[in-house]
Amino acid sequence: MNSPSPARPLIGWIMALSLVAQAMVPGLAGAQSVPQAGDRAAPPPRDRCVRLANIDWRRLERQTPANEADDAARLQPYLARAMIPAEATLRPSAEADIVIRAYIPTHRYYQTESRAVVWREPDGEWWFWRQQLDWGAPEPPPIPPNALAPGETWRPPPPRTMDERFPPASGRLSAVQASALETAWSDRCRVWEPGAAGSPLPLRRPEPGDSRRERWCPHGATPIMGEITERGRPARLHFYPCDMDFSSRILLSVAASATGPSDAETRVMERLEAAAP
Repeated sequence: MNSPSPARPLIGWIMALSLVAQAMVPGLAGAQSVPQAGDRAAPPPRDRCVRLANIDWRRLERQTPANEADDAARLQPYLARAMIPAEATLRPSAEADIVIRAYIPTHRYYQTESRAVVWREPDGEWWFWRQQLDWGAPEPPPIPPNALAPGETWRPPPPRTMDERFPPASGRLSAVQASALETAWSDRCRVWEPGAAGSPLPLRRPEPGDSRRERWCPHGATPIMGEITERGRPARLHFYPCDMDFSSRILLSVAASATGPSDAETRVMERLEAAAP
């Protein structure tokens, strides 16, 4: 899982990556497959989804990558980092309902890299694997012993690897995050969401307080990319250059910050398991 620091700024090609994601999967800018969670009824018409009604879909779908080959080569290595290592014992089963791989790269304004895989098993339980690497935190210098025996020399130990300094965490997902994922996964409007969106996002009408028919990401925004695989459906790539009001983006964001149950949650689960027949 070790790799060179990805501290190279993404500013110059964030937009290109979003367009590449659209080009790599046909129809990514338009409809997705119908969600399997929650209400399986047909999704509402796209223009009745409040968060999507103002998107200018024609302009969004006309966008094409300027240099697809080069930018695709940049995108895939980043997504490949959000992989559970072969030696890990906890991983999704072949029957998992949904598997979410999320990746947040380092940026000009922060040096933390997040890699995560979150999944839901058929019994309804959510699990996670997550590793967060801080490339901006130098390794503390080794401390020599207070005293050495006569003739003894001290050699500092070799520097630790990033995996040793920042080991991954895994286990059952917290109930709060599992609930957030269930809600986003069950959103029937998710079928219409763009799998990738750039900045600016084209709009049909200006938003309140703005004269532009575009929605821009704030300066220094956090990009996120990933892959969502629902059972029985092909994996779908996603890329968002900032915090966008899409349920697919919520799935990636929650996965990227995955944590285990709180102490209170753990105590409740232990009591329930103890009381079970």
